[in-house]
Amino acid sequence: MAYETALRIASGLGFLITLYFIAISRRWIRDEKWIPGFVCQDHACIHILATKFAKFLGVSNFFWGMSYYAIVFGATFFDTTWFQLLFLAVSWLVVAYSLYLAHALLFRLKVICRLCFASHIINISIAVIYALLAVR
Repeated sequence: MAYETALRIASGLGFLITLYFIAISRRWIRDEKWIPGFVCQDHACIHILATKFAKFLGVSNFFWGMSYYAIVFGATFFDTTWFQLLFLAVSWLVVAYSLYLAHALLFRLKVICRLCFASHIINISIAVIYALLAVR
């Protein structure tokens, strides 16, 4: 039960961060009004979302993120071993992509976006929780 709760919290936080990025990219809100300057550099969110790193297979990362977090959250209400094993593998693929994006942020874009790094940490947390579920 604790693992499921941790997955719900992690996926819920990831979902909220993803919603924020959607609102910024669609210009529903302005990033400087919602997020203090110490979280992201000036207008970094909108600039990051305009780079080639903001898409995977031609689809915006926030679409993938919303789908991933929603599935992880929803799956916690069902006891399906096969799904947990599937998402053990999927979650580590997500971690690999997160590491790629973190590298791109730091070394290619030279931007420190704490919200981006928070989502990467959330992805690692989800993968670790699925690994713990697999061995219990």
